[in-house]
Amino acid sequence: MASLTRHFSRLCRPAARQAVARSWRAPLDKSFPAAARPTSLPGLSHRPPTSVISSAHFHGFAGRPNSDNELLKDVHGNGVAWTPNSVRTISWWKLLKIKVAPQSANTDDVTASDVERMVSEKTGILIDVRNPPELEDTGKIGDAINVPLGELTEAFNLPDDEFERKYGAPKPPKDADNLVVYCRSGVRAAAGCEELGKLGFDNVKRYAGSMNEWTSLHPNVTPKDVTTSDVEQMVNNNTGILLDVRNPNELEETGKIGDAINVPLGEIVEAFKLSDAEFQAKYAAPLPPKDVEDMVVYCRSGVRAANACAELIKLGYLKVNRYPGSWLEWSARTAET
Repeated sequence: MASLTRHFSRLCRPAARQAVARSWRAPLDKSFPAAARPTSLPGLSHRPPTSVISSAHFHGFAGRPNSDNELLKDVHGNGVAWTPNSVRTISWWKLLKIKVAPQSANTDDVTASDVERMVSEKTGILIDVRNPPELEDTGKIGDAINVPLGELTEAFNLPDDEFERKYGAPKPPKDADNLVVYCRSGVRAAAGCEELGKLGFDNVKRYAGSMNEWTSLHPNVTPKDVTTSDVEQMVNNNTGILLDVRNPNELEETGKIGDAINVPLGEIVEAFKLSDAEFQAKYAAPLPPKDVEDMVVYCRSGVRAANACAELIKLGYLKVNRYPGSWLEWSARTAET
């Protein structure tokens, strides 16, 4: 990147243009027919050698429609093909708008529909490479594994048991055929795909729209995950609403967390369509309002809680929270104390 930047920075110095052009002329004369060479660009009669730009991916230049943008084809092993008619329109300062993009021959982009299918069918593996504070604000997509981009290489070099202990999920195998990486806008996801490719993950894919697109298509659709400490604070301060979606016989054996309302997962949709009086009569608690911000759903291990959150979101509870550790983590924590 630094080398590429230096080359094009020099182009902006009028005194250097002819010298740079001369240094590029010899290899070009041997490699390209005259018709393929740009001839009208002031101070530069030939394209740079492929050794300079073969790793650079050019993304549309700003400028007149159907002129500068025609300049680019794509990056292959031989560099970028320039068209003479387009080159004569480009100004020197536009060369500074070159962007270097990560390359991964086997990286494909998936769409929001593809990701929706993964979430609904519980197939594939989602990797969220954002930093943890970002997830606190937006939640994540489905059961995505959060491995920040800066930790990616180190994380995927960990032994399987250490990876699972640190990131709360099994380490994806290198032959995983549906491994999708996303971030906030797609930029870090591209870099993440590149890193995983270097580590031997040949079929990694990128969700190009990432969280920006996902949240625009599914406003607040991803429940925020809370920790055991958050739930302890709710219980101690008698704040918020806890919703236990286990079956009644499970509560008879273990009890429940605080004053949780027990609505079994199979009854969620019907229960939250009841009138306030009907809900109170059946579940011995007020019906939570749809604009509630501190309702936390849990079950035994977090799976049914995730399903319940999905149903509640469809019913208009857009700020529902999930306790992924659920009863298993709560009982282990309280046993220690």
